[in-house]
Amino acid sequence: MGLKNLAVKILKEVKLGKQGSINVSYGQRTESIALETFKNDYKKEVLKCGLVIDSLRPWLCASPDGIILNPYGTIEKVLEIKCPISVKNTPIIEGNKINLKYLYWNDNKLALKTSSMYYTQCQILMHCTGLDTCDLFIYNNIEPVLITIEKNHYFLLKLIDRMSFFYFNFYLPKLCS
Repeated sequence: MGLKNLAVKILKEVKLGKQGSINVSYGQRTESIALETFKNDYKKEVLKCGLVIDSLRPWLCASPDGIILNPYGTIEKVLEIKCPISVKNTPIIEGNKINLKYLYWNDNKLALKTSSMYYTQCQILMHCTGLDTCDLFIYNNIEPVLITIEKNHYFLLKLIDRMSFFYFNFYLPKLCS
């Protein structure tokens, strides 16, 4: 898909379809349970957070699921919660098998693929909040998992450059036309 077509697609009303609506609805219903589970399991204080706007690029923003405080009450990390319906009642990890396509084993440790849209989302969350670490909490009814992601400055530099190009050359002109 070309960038011009992408701008048109973004500006159109999105119809999720039945399965998309089911997935989004499940995520919205489950996120508060997931947040409480995270706070209890990891003994963390989490502040709710609204939209955070990049001060240098007001067209770029992120909406964290929470801001994690350390034991002294200082801001420590950003929190992103995922509640995938595909593993609602299935283990995320079964032996050595991972049941989510965006995760993989890296030196015997569960990791998020850098090609995943969730990796991009976590990087933008860290960029907009000015934090260097993101806890990605993937919740299910069996055994949720926590993956800590570090800010990748090189990835962000390339990403924001591409986003800026798209925004100013395709999206904004289409929005204003």
